[in-house]
Amino acid sequence: MIKFGPAGNSAAFYNEVGQTASTTEAAKWVAAQGLTVYEYSCGQGVNITEKTAREIAAAFEKEGVTLTLHAPYFINLCQDDPLKIQNSFRYVTESLTAALYLKAERIVIHPGSPSGKTRERARELLVENLVELENVVEAFRIKSGVELPSLHFETMGKIGQYGSLEEIIEICNLSPLFFPCIDFGHLNSRMHGAITQSPDEYNKILDVLQEGLTDEKIARFHIHFSKIVYGEGGEKCHTTFEDDPENVYGPPFEPLLTALKARKLEPYIICESKGTQAKDAATMLKYYNEL
Repeated sequence: MIKFGPAGNSAAFYNEVGQTASTTEAAKWVAAQGLTVYEYSCGQGVNITEKTAREIAAAFEKEGVTLTLHAPYFINLCQDDPLKIQNSFRYVTESLTAALYLKAERIVIHPGSPSGKTRERARELLVENLVELENVVEAFRIKSGVELPSLHFETMGKIGQYGSLEEIIEICNLSPLFFPCIDFGHLNSRMHGAITQSPDEYNKILDVLQEGLTDEKIARFHIHFSKIVYGEGGEKCHTTFEDDPENVYGPPFEPLLTALKARKLEPYIICESKGTQAKDAATMLKYYNEL
């Protein structure tokens, strides 16, 4: 079933519930907006305790809202520094631990950045490190004795970062453990606004995705969506639906939802608008239900 929801807590949540409100309290508020998925961010590090994570899990489970988790932003699997690579692996296992406490179904991961290396060298290192990461995750699974959340590698918004659509597809085909997270705002930024009001560009992207991945991978694909200000190098900053009503930067959400509906695809769609993520997620949900 397709699900819509926010990445983290919006400004409206704190305005309505209180500036000191906790994510546990967000469960009821998110459900009241009609939303059915929520992405918990560990972007700045996995700092959540087991007790808090279990409390959040119970609250969201009670409201029927699915949880996903975003792993630390500083994961970089395009590195050849052994310490940095081991740290990246640790960030993934820490994310897995937190996700199990949260009962989160999916973990979103940034692949990394070439950091001065050639694209080809970055790819070689990434492939090597992903093979090792698969071993690390499998060892974690055996030790924990439970089914793990799926790992979703995200398309990135800056042209210099590793994470084009084709690069994410290649990553996903390296292991049955790896799945896609397609951020259409990021892709639009890389493409300098090529995604327009016509469904054509979305259909081209979805064609490439469906031709490059198995039906199982497509059935569990994850979406991040927001309107993003971009420049020559790609992404600059996230904005809101209200701040970009004419799709000066875009991308527009309507043709994406039309394309998903026509193809009978049912991803989880996480809205990452700046401060209005729940409101904009609800706007997408309403539009989808009216199709």
